[in-house]
Amino acid sequence: MATLTSFAAWLRELPDADFAAFSRARRDLMRTDLPRLRDVAAAAGSRTAVATGLESLDTAALQAVHRAACATRVDPAVPASTLAAAPEVVETLKTRGLLWPVGDRAYRTHAETMSLLPTSAAELRSPPDWVAATAPADPAEYTRPVSEAIAANAEAAAASATVSGVLSAVDAFTSHEVSQLTSGGAGKRDMQVIARALGASFPDAVMLTELAAAAGLLGIGGTDLDPRWLPTAAFDTVLAAERSEVYAMLLQTWLTGAVDTTHVLAGSTERGDRLQSLAASAGLHRKAAYAGFPQSQPPLPHARYALLHTLAELTDDSAGGGSAGDDGTHLAVPDDLLIAHIQWRHPLLAAASTATLTRLIDEAALLGLLCTPLADGHAHALTRLGKVLTTHLTEAMDTACAVTGFDITAVSVPESIPARVDGILPELQTRVVVQSDLTAIATGPLAPQIHAALTDLAEVDTRGQGTVYRFTETTISDALKSGLRADDITARLREVTGQDTLPQPLEFLITETAGRLGRIQIAAALSVIVVDDEAELAAMLADSALVPAGLTRLSATVAVSNVSRERLAMLLEAAEYQTMAAAPENPAPPRAASLARRPATTRRTTRVPDSRLSSYISSLRSGSEEPETESPSTIADVLREAAATGTEVDLTVVGREGSQRQVRIAPIQVAGGRVRARTGPARDTELTFGLARIISAAPAGTGDGGTTPTPASDTPASDNPASGTPTSGTGSEVTDNKDSL
Repeated sequence: MATLTSFAAWLRELPDADFAAFSRARRDLMRTDLPRLRDVAAAAGSRTAVATGLESLDTAALQAVHRAACATRVDPAVPASTLAAAPEVVETLKTRGLLWPVGDRAYRTHAETMSLLPTSAAELRSPPDWVAATAPADPAEYTRPVSEAIAANAEAAAASATVSGVLSAVDAFTSHEVSQLTSGGAGKRDMQVIARALGASFPDAVMLTELAAAAGLLGIGGTDLDPRWLPTAAFDTVLAAERSEVYAMLLQTWLTGAVDTTHVLAGSTERGDRLQSLAASAGLHRKAAYAGFPQSQPPLPHARYALLHTLAELTDDSAGGGSAGDDGTHLAVPDDLLIAHIQWRHPLLAAASTATLTRLIDEAALLGLLCTPLADGHAHALTRLGKVLTTHLTEAMDTACAVTGFDITAVSVPESIPARVDGILPELQTRVVVQSDLTAIATGPLAPQIHAALTDLAEVDTRGQGTVYRFTETTISDALKSGLRADDITARLREVTGQDTLPQPLEFLITETAGRLGRIQIAAALSVIVVDDEAELAAMLADSALVPAGLTRLSATVAVSNVSRERLAMLLEAAEYQTMAAAPENPAPPRAASLARRPATTRRTTRVPDSRLSSYISSLRSGSEEPETESPSTIADVLREAAATGTEVDLTVVGREGSQRQVRIAPIQVAGGRVRARTGPARDTELTFGLARIISAAPAGTGDGGTTPTPASDTPASDNPASGTPTSGTGSEVTDNKDSL
């Protein structure tokens, strides 16, 4: 086989302009721990670096390098015609260090490319969609205008609804007891109750709840026997905070969140692991959610950024801030076309499935980042808020020089967002009008504290520009059972209405309901029962249905129980005794301890800073390249070149007992921290070596190590070779499949 140009040799001969382009495209390889060009070249061929490079490609470039990888299984020199790619695509692959020329009309690719992409016959029987994908249509002829007025109204309404929705979702966990499952999350039925309380769809309720938990507003409280999801102390702080600041916090949480709502709705991740609502926030679900190609960045935040960035570019809004249309309109792109473009640009992005992207579009609209044209809910445009955010993120990613175009550590909300949100949010109402038909009307968005007070006493009857709350016997009864007295309810209503008197029908409803429930009061002691009639207490003590309560009489009208207050209330109601809770003085609402929130992602890096990049490149280009055989990256590089050219290599390996031996092998494949090779006089024995066991490697016959090894025939063979069985009396000391880097 003719001598092939190695990647290191090609990199060494690159013109200065081309090397500068390579260094800009592969900033992950410009590191202080790679002081020589040989080290950079060896690192570029590692599995991690090749995976990162592949992840950065669009579908056209990925298809070309995939064809090269498939052809490399037959011949490492791939003809240019096999790539079937446009010149600019080939140039992109060369700039990313994934393809380099061998002669005039042939190219090579890294060995790890074959193991990362589907190249075997079995894998190609059901290839991924990107293998045969075609470029999506130009969106120019499909875009639709959205007026500035519609976009402004959409972002204002969505921003207000997001803040009120999250706060209402957290408050609903006080009104509706939601127990923690053994898996750490909340049950689907409980979440459906929360959704009905919010008047929202189930997917939106799940999203708002996950957002609240990720922001630290929900935690686990209650008792060890009955842990429950409850608001945290941070919720009380947020209630008093400015809505614009709360919105910015929620937006940051959404941008960096790792919980895919589609997985929660399905009850499992793509890997098949079960996943309930809030399980990730409880810290009991740490497994990777996505199967497929390895990701260098969190997939879901990457998909969110890709959604905003792609929509901005498709509508020529990448500069941000300005209008897409000449008349101040915004341009909307059909959802299916937008998704097709995202998948074309990011074919290996794990979170870029159609279902996940569709849900992310809905969530972005819910946050006020996107809006829709009139009478077309299946097309979306960026709002002004969305443009400001996208511009900020795009500039941050450009500064971060991320190989894949996204860096989670650079994600942040611009400082101008709170001020802009302040300018578009409607003024909060602090009073409601209570009417004689047992309703309370809010003429605009209510302050969170007022809304929380009303939802304890009434149910939301109508939503819209205003909100109608309806008082019923059930809502008043629930308020009384929670520990409020009739006087407390009346005082609270007078406070939220600013009136000294309430309509007579409402006062009658409160008094009548309290009188009907006022015979029995429950207090936690573990539990204490106080009755008005001692005969009624005697009946309870004699009731077999209340035996599990463990009642003990203390006086004529007082008894204690050995079960919790909540359990005792359930037992009494099951025995058809109506109860109400004994209210303490100035009760504090139950609060859970804040969960240990996932810290912000920080990454230690040896990447050369921009200020030193020029001098670093100069040192690489001018440094001497003495032969060296003991660097781990160089060992892998030597083995890859030998596998490509079909030549032999002399290795110094370490056995399980620490003894060193020299072995001559003919490498077949180097991938995943292992080298598969043949040895023996006739190369008839196939073995697998772990790269961690190899001390040095050099082309056969160079005499490295002081002796010239011969094909080993007197050393034990591997106990578990990758394939093939060593013939008797031949082989070499190698590692088994459990010993890998």
